[in-house]
Amino acid sequence: MKKIGIIACANTTKILDCPLSPCLRDFYDRKGEFARYKNMELELAGVISCQGCLGGLAPETVLSKANSLVHYGADVIHLTYCMKVLCPYVLKYMKILEKVYPKIDIILGTHEPHDSIEKTRDSISQFLKQKMGQNIIP
Repeated sequence: MKKIGIIACANTTKILDCPLSPCLRDFYDRKGEFARYKNMELELAGVISCQGCLGGLAPETVLSKANSLVHYGADVIHLTYCMKVLCPYVLKYMKILEKVYPKIDIILGTHEPHDSIEKTRDSISQFLKQKMGQNIIP
């Protein structure tokens, strides 16, 4: 059995109030990046949001989020699709997590894309701008 942990984007979960429904739907339906587990038994170890965009500190502080998931048994950590599309640190996160947790699979993505990456990025960016009243995503 694989135990899956998910790290989600704080902008989408805390600002846009995303309940991660597409991620969880595809987890249970084995779609998107979860298709790799088609014939496997899975358990959700946990879901946690990143700490948000903290400038230069963001890449290192993701470790505390991963530590929690590993503590609860995750042997695979998925970084959500919204992180793949929006996060300026996602590649750094992956490198750090892979270095610190060489026995944990680090996967970029969760649910199937709703649209092209560009359209998704633009759509989420517009929602964030409306919600926050400012441009927080370049």
